[in-house]
Amino acid sequence: QLRRLWRVFLFLEADEKGKHKESKDGRGMLSSFDVKVFYTAAIQECPHLFFCERLLLLQRDVPRLEVALECEDETRPHIDFDTFDRIIESTELGKNMVQFHTNEVEQEEGVWTLTKRLSDRTAMKVCVGILLLISMVSFLEVLPEDNSVRLTLAQLTAVAREERQGGITDMSYLCDQIGIFVDRMRNPQQHKVLFLFLDGFLHYDFDRGGCLDVPDNTTDVLQRAEEIRAQSSTRNTEFTWICWPVKCVENFASACLVDQSIEEQNHSKWAVVTILMVIVLLLIFVYGLNQKIRIFSGKLLQPLQTLLDDMSAMACLELVHLDKEMPTSKGKPVQVAEELEHLQTAFKGMRSAIRSWSKYVPPCIVERFLTGTEATVGVARCHATILFADIVDFEVACKGLLPDKVLELLTNVFGCISDCVSKRNGVLLEFIGHEVLAVFNTPSSVKYHALAGVLTALDIHRVVKDRVQVTADDREVVISCYCGVHTGQTLAGNIGSHRRMKYGLLGDSINLAARLKGLNSRYQTQTLVSSNVLAEDKNRAKLLTITRPVDCVAVKGKSEPTTVHQVIGYNGHHDPQMTQAAKIHTEAFELYQARHFKEAMEKFSEVSGLYKSRGETDEPSRLLEQRCVAYLKDPPPADWDGVDRLNKKTFDVPAPSAVPLAAPGMTSAGGPRVVSMTVLPLVPCASPSCSDSDDFGGTAERIIHVREDLQSGLPGSQGNEELEPATGCSAALRFCAMCDNRGGGNTDDTPMSEEASIAREDGSFAPHQRFVPI
Repeated sequence: QLRRLWRVFLFLEADEKGKHKESKDGRGMLSSFDVKVFYTAAIQECPHLFFCERLLLLQRDVPRLEVALECEDETRPHIDFDTFDRIIESTELGKNMVQFHTNEVEQEEGVWTLTKRLSDRTAMKVCVGILLLISMVSFLEVLPEDNSVRLTLAQLTAVAREERQGGITDMSYLCDQIGIFVDRMRNPQQHKVLFLFLDGFLHYDFDRGGCLDVPDNTTDVLQRAEEIRAQSSTRNTEFTWICWPVKCVENFASACLVDQSIEEQNHSKWAVVTILMVIVLLLIFVYGLNQKIRIFSGKLLQPLQTLLDDMSAMACLELVHLDKEMPTSKGKPVQVAEELEHLQTAFKGMRSAIRSWSKYVPPCIVERFLTGTEATVGVARCHATILFADIVDFEVACKGLLPDKVLELLTNVFGCISDCVSKRNGVLLEFIGHEVLAVFNTPSSVKYHALAGVLTALDIHRVVKDRVQVTADDREVVISCYCGVHTGQTLAGNIGSHRRMKYGLLGDSINLAARLKGLNSRYQTQTLVSSNVLAEDKNRAKLLTITRPVDCVAVKGKSEPTTVHQVIGYNGHHDPQMTQAAKIHTEAFELYQARHFKEAMEKFSEVSGLYKSRGETDEPSRLLEQRCVAYLKDPPPADWDGVDRLNKKTFDVPAPSAVPLAAPGMTSAGGPRVVSMTVLPLVPCASPSCSDSDDFGGTAERIIHVREDLQSGLPGSQGNEELEPATGCSAALRFCAMCDNRGGGNTDDTPMSEEASIAREDGSFAPHQRFVPI
């Protein structure tokens, strides 16, 4: 009970980052609020711990807790472990918990129970054995027969006979001998002679004054003996009837009746004393045995039970981090057997290893192995939600920084993302460069996993939005993330070889989630999700989040179209104007898909206006508006499905300009358009023909990489030709020649490292179109 309360104390004491709240003397502290949280959770979640009605328990305990936890500031840590233990044990809940754990220990067939049972049985057997031994000794004891009274009776009979045969009438000598016999019977043995019958005459009668001067031969000896027995309060067993020379039946010459009641009483007293001494000795033996067993338990069994309890608690990885030693203020430190000390040391090392292992492997996977499950290669089909998160412009933020500063930035951001994933019961699988892969609903079940993935993405943006990174050149870069979320069928399980494996995911769902994350750069958004995510729990998602469709695309590597939705924010926590804009955009997108381009264009323009009124630019509505303009000018074919089929994974989005963008796969003139361009670094040109004064000379730092045929083509280039960085000089010269010939060159002093040119549909170049490097 105490050990488990200590773990609860440590769990409540740790903050969100796992650090402990300690006082000045280094002892942990809890607040009144923490204690109330624990009591409420125990009442709500652990009904098996108490044996009465929950309401009755609250009625008894609430007044006690209010008095014990009275404090001006409930959130101020001021309760140490001893106080926490005293408060809990003073409540009815605490008493029920003690009773529950006592019953649990008694019912378990553990070492503690077996030892207790063995000690009880051993003590009982020893006690019964000693009593049986004493009884057997008493029963088998052979007492020697005491013939001294018979011999004395024979001598007195001979004296009486000689005096009577010699005619001696003076009985003084015989009375003296009888007196000596009576005194010896009384003093050492405490026997009382009642009468003495010698050679047919009564010579001594206790009731008649002792020795008779004149012997009496008229008294019936047997009748006289019966009279004495009847008149006395002594039990018949306490009378001894001695006869000579034969037994006291008939034809005996002499007889003596002796009262042995005093001796029998003394024997009884000593028997009682002996029994009491035996009982006391047995109790002392049992007490000593229990003390030895207690010492044995303290040195071996109790530490072993504590170790087993700690190992059982280790199955919950949230407790494996709680390795702070329990204070010993409750008593003296317990001496532990040397072997157990080694075992405890080995356990602490194993706990530290599992704690470190749980930082490499998802905790829910580690918990499976702690139950004895053997890890084998294999996957299972499951329905899950995948989330990819990426730090935007990570290279820009880290440019010129030392490695430890880069690691610090990654650690801070990854820590925030990890907390957000864990908060929604997700599993963080991998850190891939500056990206994060997380999954929901595998290997642990999550009820509303699609919604959990969406809310996790919003949580990530909320916690990282205020982070600012200072670069090496003293520029401040605001840290932000791209998130892509998709729900679908995937294969999850152990992947690798039979000797080395990891828990991972396989399938198109993972690739699609990664593509959605990359599409954020194209639409200048932060969170994009597939239609599967919103369809998984449509009502809840609509209630809790603000979303809108931004496009219908077929990502690279897939032919099936996917409707991409942007998650704008939490519902109710956003500007109502943005909620209205999302609603109008959704209506416009439906019109766009229905080929009502004019009505859709007007609504997209309205959405752009709402964003501009806030000083922002909305790329999705601008892009779709330009498509509507292009399609109004040159309608798409009858089999147009509204799907934009992409042929690359990442995108460089130009800044807004007056030049309209053509629809997917089309130019405003109906010819092929420039779909994708990538700015690539160039190797400095060593050719003499390239001078530093050339506008597009060998010192150019970027060149536009044309991936599709231009309508008029570049000089010297063929269709779909890819220009390598090594050919930067000739490519720059070709751009220079084209700009000189067509009048669209770089006419101002802006260096090419900041600006680049893009080919117009008519073959000329539109200068100063800014591109964001990948």
